[in-house]
Amino acid sequence: MHTILAQQDVFWEKSIGGEQAEYLYNAISTPDYGFLILGSSASNATGDIQKKNQGSLDYFIWKMDENGKQEWQNSFGGNGSDFLYAAQSTSDGGYVLAGASTSSKSGDKVSENQGNEDIWVIKIDAQGKIQWQNSFGGNGNDIPVAIIRTKDKGYLIAANSNSTPSSYKKSENFGGNDYYIIKLNEKGEILWEKTFGGSFDDQIKSVTETKDGFVLIGNSNSPISGNKTIDQTSNGTWIVQINQKGEIISEQNLNLNTDNQLISFQENKNGYLFSILEKVENKLKPKVIQTDFNFQTQKITELEIESDLSITEIKLIDNKYLFTANKISTLEQLKSNNHAIESYYIAKTFDENGSEIWNKKFGEKGFNYLEKAITTRDGSIILFGNSTQEGKGSNGQSDFYLVKLGDKSSTEKRTYIEAYPNPTRDIVNVLINKDFEKSSIEVYNLVGQHLQTKEVKYRSTPISLGNYPEGIYILKINTDNQTESIKIIKK
Repeated sequence: MHTILAQQDVFWEKSIGGEQAEYLYNAISTPDYGFLILGSSASNATGDIQKKNQGSLDYFIWKMDENGKQEWQNSFGGNGSDFLYAAQSTSDGGYVLAGASTSSKSGDKVSENQGNEDIWVIKIDAQGKIQWQNSFGGNGNDIPVAIIRTKDKGYLIAANSNSTPSSYKKSENFGGNDYYIIKLNEKGEILWEKTFGGSFDDQIKSVTETKDGFVLIGNSNSPISGNKTIDQTSNGTWIVQINQKGEIISEQNLNLNTDNQLISFQENKNGYLFSILEKVENKLKPKVIQTDFNFQTQKITELEIESDLSITEIKLIDNKYLFTANKISTLEQLKSNNHAIESYYIAKTFDENGSEIWNKKFGEKGFNYLEKAITTRDGSIILFGNSTQEGKGSNGQSDFYLVKLGDKSSTEKRTYIEAYPNPTRDIVNVLINKDFEKSSIEVYNLVGQHLQTKEVKYRSTPISLGNYPEGIYILKINTDNQTESIKIIKK
């Protein structure tokens, strides 16, 4: 695995888009060393976009391998604006998507709109085809920020909502935005919904599952009110622990005596990592706070950065901090270049004491806005965002702009064929770690009986063993002129 100290080589850069505007909001790494980018597109089938637009903006997903090569793309939408904000890979090799929609029942959307923006969840298979979908929300704005797979094979949606109770959203609104949590079963059917908040504004940023339930993390400026019982003398991080039924176990903050704002949250093997902006003498300073799993502070690291950076995330990787931000034109620069705003991607790494190791700037003259950085399975970093720069092949008003960083000197060896999970209760994903012209997978039981054959179109292919009894099965992977066999345990 590459170390973050070496992640300075640029493997590739690329812009993706059509004749209109494309907006990238998120991305997730995939088990086959590639990634899925998530956003919205206003373009018809032009440039890199292959499907006709159905409304104002449609959900847009693009599956890529580690070389930035397209494996497949798809879009989903109705007659309004559909913003895709979050996704999660699923055990069958597919994905569950969560975004906000103003569309009525039209196009791909099978439910009516209940307010302004509703939560629209779509489950797709490994090739991007819809398996099920559902919508949730009330008379206002209901906007998801995260969706996670839960230990019971269902899903949990974390959203922000200002909708009041109605026949479609039963839970209360306490004032402004509240944390809005929806628990689904594996078919996407609602099990329960809850809101958490006070009389002012409470905005969730992240959610994680624990052995007792879930931890909700966000920002709050509400006093004790609603179902918020913790007193905060300033704006700051609000942590809510709930059980599996959505009932509050405890509430906490980070015990800071100054105004602070949560930038990003990360769970790691030793506890939780909070990156915040703290207001000190009218200046905003970034701090990284490492806590244990009981939210007791273990370490605080201050980072010295330039004042013109808008921070995106701070992550801990290989005991180093990956810092990503946008460098935006200052007032003086705006005056000197005819008020044209310019911005650039910034990536830096810091050691555990906050000393800078390296930094990089990406993007040519124009507006480049970094939304997300992820680490892929091969240890590389990919920066994702939006750009208007013509020099990188911009196709329309705004395109997705991607940069991959890594170590070109690394010679990491991979297994030619991988299968995961193994053992499995149903789906096993077969990963072929090389290019091929033609491939298929055959399934046999131990007595040599042929059970199924599946054509392989992509590097990762899900095989279902769910209808077979427990035992050992043989997968024969035929790739061009080569055959490999793998034993799979069905539990």
